[in-house]
Amino acid sequence: MIGWLLFSFVFLSQIMLDPSCSGSGLLDRPRSQRMARNSKEKQRVRTLSHFQLQMLRHALSFGAERVVYSTCSINREEDEEVVKLALDSCEGRYTLVEALPSWPRRGDTTVFAEASKCVRVDPDLDGMTGFFVACFQRTHAESAETEDGETAKEPKKKKARR
Repeated sequence: MIGWLLFSFVFLSQIMLDPSCSGSGLLDRPRSQRMARNSKEKQRVRTLSHFQLQMLRHALSFGAERVVYSTCSINREEDEEVVKLALDSCEGRYTLVEALPSWPRRGDTTVFAEASKCVRVDPDLDGMTGFFVACFQRTHAESAETEDGETAKEPKKKKARR
């Protein structure tokens, strides 16, 4: 089922990735439980962020026009840090575009400057479930000419028969 959904999104040139996360933005958790405090919780967040980065890199490998990454976490390690590492590894094939431009709370720019294009919702300040959204847009840099002079993303044109 998940494979079919992923295929359907890729066919439409857009992927929505909402991977497993710590759930640190959920309202039913007191603020003291939202942030990883002890070594077991910190290790769980590290493991989750590693998984999230793998999933995001995989989603970006499909060449979709747009990939939206979202978590219900408020941890920088699962949000801005994952996005920055994914951007660094995609070799210019994607850039961030501003998600929900009218939303006032943005990503943490101390992690990287473009985090200002991301959305961050804080459960205490916004009175709703906390979450994070980043929107990747394909840059078409991979459309460089191939050996036969055609662009990589354009289908080959059939030669007219005489």
